[in-house]
Amino acid sequence: MIDTISLKHLTHKTALTAVEKSTSATPLNSSLKELVSGPTPDGAIFSTLSTQLSSSAARAQARDSSLDFKNLGALAKNISDKVAGNSYYANRKLHDAEIPDTDDPALLERAMQATSFSNGAGKNPFAGLSQDQLRLIIYDEGGDFTINERNAALITSDDSSAMDIFNARKSQSDIQEA
Repeated sequence: MIDTISLKHLTHKTALTAVEKSTSATPLNSSLKELVSGPTPDGAIFSTLSTQLSSSAARAQARDSSLDFKNLGALAKNISDKVAGNSYYANRKLHDAEIPDTDDPALLERAMQATSFSNGAGKNPFAGLSQDQLRLIIYDEGGDFTINERNAALITSDDSSAMDIFNARKSQSDIQEA
């Protein structure tokens, strides 16, 4: 879960300027890790997930600004297939064996939890995230998230969307009954 203090810091003018400058001059295939390294001006410490989401947002901005609507649609379709379509199921064993390239126990645990969840067991590691945060995870091609983590985010996104629709309809029916 993301610490709200960290979220407030993500909108700090210095951070936004760094992202803006880097995304306009950085090739799509480069890693934007340098944007989130080093101490922050106010001494705040980012969670690993907030750091990953920040990098993912920078990559998304660079990607989205470099592609036209048609190419974005094709990319989204390709990613959807990779994360939850025929390609996902055809490569399920490969995805289940995927381990993040890190020694961070929290990232390793989250990847195992996502794999468990994607196979019908366990808790979703992304429950409670906003739709925007989930989309950053789903459509991120930077390698910060495993395919099963992206699948778990997609499932959460679908569940959240269904619940939002239910709540909106429930609210409308409550108003009509009153």
